[in-house]
Amino acid sequence: MSLKKSIVIALSHSGQTFPTLHATHALRKLCGDRVFVLTGSIDSKMSAAVGQLRYRTSGTASRIEQFVCHG
Repeated sequence: MSLKKSIVIALSHSGQTFPTLHATHALRKLCGDRVFVLTGSIDSKMSAAVGQLRYRTSGTASRIEQFVCHG
């Protein structure tokens, strides 16, 4: 199976879960810059793993999204 034209979206509430983090690392090797993450923390390990860092003083970041669940 080829992932050359695939886009990957990894979801994790904390962005720190080891299975999801390891999958993110593996997919990054296969898909390069086409791996995006959605986490509940703006500075998660998953974001750092794919180079999606955002500084609070910056404008809109191109590849980081933060979600909040209210229950």
